[in-house]
Amino acid sequence: MDLGQIAAALGGEIRNGSVLAPGPGHSRRDRSLSVKLDPNAPDGFLVHSFAGDDAIACKDYVRNKCGMPAFAQNDNGSGKRLRRRTSEEIQAAMAAIIATDRPPTPKGVHTHTYDYVDADGLLVNQVLRYEQPKSFRQRRPDGNGGWIWWLSERRVPYRLPDLLKYPFGTIFVTEGEKDADGLAERDLCATTVASGKWTDECVQALAGRDIMVLEDNDDTGRAKALTAAKLLHGVANSVRIIKLPGLPEHGDVSDWFEQDSRRTTDQFIEFCFDQKLFSPNDNTAAAQTSVIPRDCIVEHADSAMGALAVTSETPTAPAEPGEKLKPIRSKQPAILPYNCHRNGANPAPKYLVKKLLSETGVGLISGQWGTYKSYIALKLGGAIGMARPFAGYTIKRPGATFYIACEGASELPVRLEALSTVEHGGSVLPIYYCDAGVRLLDQISIASIIATAKQVDADAQRDHKLPLVLIVIDTVISAAAFAKSGDENDSAIGAKLMAALGTISRATGTFVLGIDHFGKVAETGTRGTSAKEDAADVVLALLATKSIAGEVTNPRLCVRKRRGGPAGIEHPFTPKVVTIGEDEDGEPITSLTIEFDTTAAPAVSSDGKWTRSLGTLRRILMAILADVGEDLSPFADGPMVRAVRLDLVRAEFHKQYVSADGDRAKKMTACRQAFHRAVTAAKDRGLVAVREVDGTDFVWLATSDKP
Repeated sequence: MDLGQIAAALGGEIRNGSVLAPGPGHSRRDRSLSVKLDPNAPDGFLVHSFAGDDAIACKDYVRNKCGMPAFAQNDNGSGKRLRRRTSEEIQAAMAAIIATDRPPTPKGVHTHTYDYVDADGLLVNQVLRYEQPKSFRQRRPDGNGGWIWWLSERRVPYRLPDLLKYPFGTIFVTEGEKDADGLAERDLCATTVASGKWTDECVQALAGRDIMVLEDNDDTGRAKALTAAKLLHGVANSVRIIKLPGLPEHGDVSDWFEQDSRRTTDQFIEFCFDQKLFSPNDNTAAAQTSVIPRDCIVEHADSAMGALAVTSETPTAPAEPGEKLKPIRSKQPAILPYNCHRNGANPAPKYLVKKLLSETGVGLISGQWGTYKSYIALKLGGAIGMARPFAGYTIKRPGATFYIACEGASELPVRLEALSTVEHGGSVLPIYYCDAGVRLLDQISIASIIATAKQVDADAQRDHKLPLVLIVIDTVISAAAFAKSGDENDSAIGAKLMAALGTISRATGTFVLGIDHFGKVAETGTRGTSAKEDAADVVLALLATKSIAGEVTNPRLCVRKRRGGPAGIEHPFTPKVVTIGEDEDGEPITSLTIEFDTTAAPAVSSDGKWTRSLGTLRRILMAILADVGEDLSPFADGPMVRAVRLDLVRAEFHKQYVSADGDRAKKMTACRQAFHRAVTAAKDRGLVAVREVDGTDFVWLATSDKP
């Protein structure tokens, strides 16, 4: 016999190691009877009635409900039990109850069934709701097509698949399933936990998320909200307790929306975000709000926006039912922080690698396969750890590197050994690496990366007296773990990937560098959506000449993008084979190291001719050349070029062109003008050539010598 079996038999619940349940003759909601297991007590349990019920009657009541034999007297009528029931007898009695597989007979009408499923969609628990009167029953699958009528010890959050589907969504925690479903119908991520019990699995499922804990308007609701907030604080990204104004006694968020049909989801969201962040040291963290009197609300015409704005002393929610709703801007206008020129702040930027990488931020190392991307990243980590120049750039913040190898992890030990032997005198490098699978589109995985990075920082401080300053993710596409085909080219998902890198950077105080691949041709840049390069502070491109056989020549590191500095600078380098020992067969163990050519001044890449305003034309032209380009000779006896029809480029340009003008005709005119300007500018710079061939206009990339 265990507490779960007793709770199920009595219709009660487990709290602090005891079962609280209705006493004999009390209502189903009563919790005056306490049952606690004690191996030294007769029948193996003790009872206590908070209502003052007779202890013997309570014990008979428990034995009867649990299917154990009734109280028996001895021959002299003393009323003492003949003997203590053995644990085997008690367990057999409880097993007999389970074997009948008969659910408790509820009063009322069954209205809803709430499924609690795990990340794989498997049913863990189920809650049944009844009305007239209101009550609940819990059960779980028995694995044989039937039910066990109490909850599993394993708990998962309600609507868990939705939470995982939208990894960046704010989560609204409600007291019950009905409220969670109601918010989900409003396109919000909402959840609750069965019977109000938060397990570690439930808490960790919400790690790294922004949490709104909705408080029901009664003592139980306030206690449950505070408990949830305390458990989630420090695990979630942020926690707020939301007390909605104007709720009736025992009211909840569903009641709040039903009070006035004019209340909108946007008003609700903005009100929630206006509440202060929860702190476990502040027992009044649940925001104290009230309806703002009319004389505290100022309406004024906003000629610029053509709408009404609302300002008030404190954040407001829609007013009581029947009161006229006003357009709400979400909160009182605030004075934003600002600075003045030469106000005492040091204007010099803070660098990790001077004039290349800032102390914090995000960047990409991109290139085609076989262009030594991971070798360059390791060389950078070694230079930062040992405070030695990297490609001629000075290290300003020496520190450790955390290398997350989503692919090629087995090569890291030998590569690090070669790097240490050749460049750092055999020293132990402050480079830590991990080959665990990560998902940059999953908040829990992001939280795990942050937690691991903080542990690496502690290890680096202990082992090398250095902080963690650089995190490398190899590769971004492997760490993304896209859900479906096409996600790689989705600009919104690309932006989320880079936002995830930014989150890691801010949480750890490091620069986060993702290794990525180029597209079909090097000129198209980083593979997939351009949103990745747009969001990066630095893009380092690995360029080289590659033969059909795969031979790589003329490798160089190009600063493709950096904020606050010129782009297009190339640093040529040479890969060198290094022998670091022998294997068990006596054969040499070899690897590569990178040696930059520091004797030659950095060259300016020809890509520097492509200005920012020509970026859209360039990306479109490269993509179409790779997909539908044609080999032709535009000039008699001239060389063959890879060209594409100009109308195809124009059509794609029109699809990608963004105009602020809402009128369709004006948009088309602006788009045609922008395309003409781009092609003309590219021709004038000698970047492209355009020529009519057999009645069709073709465009192609021009060499340094115009055709």
